[in-house]
Amino acid sequence: MALRPVAPQELGDFIEAAGLLTYDPAAITRIYAGHPQRLLRRLWQTLVPIGLLLIGIGFDWIFQLLKDPKRARSRAKECAELLVELGPAFIKAGQALSTRPDIVPPVLLEELAQLQDQLPGFDSALAMACIEEDLGAPVDSIYAELEREPISAASLGQVHRGTLHDGQRVAVKVQRPGLREQITLDLYIVRNIAAWLNSNIGLIRSDLVALIDELGSRVFEEMDYLNEASNAEKFSELHQQNPRIAVPKIYREATSRRVLTMEWIDGVKLTNLEAVRDLGIDPDDMVNVGVNCSLQQLLEHGFSCRSTPRQSAGPR
Repeated sequence: MALRPVAPQELGDFIEAAGLLTYDPAAITRIYAGHPQRLLRRLWQTLVPIGLLLIGIGFDWIFQLLKDPKRARSRAKECAELLVELGPAFIKAGQALSTRPDIVPPVLLEELAQLQDQLPGFDSALAMACIEEDLGAPVDSIYAELEREPISAASLGQVHRGTLHDGQRVAVKVQRPGLREQITLDLYIVRNIAAWLNSNIGLIRSDLVALIDELGSRVFEEMDYLNEASNAEKFSELHQQNPRIAVPKIYREATSRRVLTMEWIDGVKLTNLEAVRDLGIDPDDMVNVGVNCSLQQLLEHGFSCRSTPRQSAGPR
């Protein structure tokens, strides 16, 4: 498959160029104070479509149109699609809400759940260019084979299936271009909204700014694939004596801040109970393994990781 040439500016990231690799609210404020045009453009891109959607939903609510299941489903789908269009920060918010059946209506919950692993990918030419830029070598010299089309995509990146020159099958995760800039600008906007709410709405008792800063720190950690690689290696070390837990091997020579190469392990989604049973695994037993693993991490090792519906089970 022939890929188009990629211009350098397509891989550029305004925030990375500014040298901001860790979450720093004060530094972010200084950066955008000097570039108000970026802020105004993003406000236009987000507030207009969000406002139009809310007006439409408000109209439906006033005239009780949402009682029609088809209408409710259509609006829920619109919400999920809008989050995808608005970018990674909004997708992250949707993913978080998709795990909260206590506050999200069932029809919306179903649509938001698709944000976990059914997102559109980005241009494969950009992915290959990112690999070559970060790893400093042509793709063909790093991998014996690398599928140009992604097999899955998430909020921060997409995954390509490949094979190393020694025959090892691998999964290669490549970060979305311009991701740090998109995330940072959205966090900056939301943080300022949170500060205004804290100052002007007396009923809000939580420190919303602190919550946004915590989210920002976590997202910046997720955007550094070297950090993810280190966590995977630590997790593997902690559970190496447990034959029921498999952790993909990390290939450091093909890993960077924006590219993560790890061992390919076949499996099925934890939420696909029928497929789990077909593997000869008792779902209840699998849950016990997961709970015990989490408790061991927290109580014995003081180390935790994020669990998501995308994680998989396989025969061991």
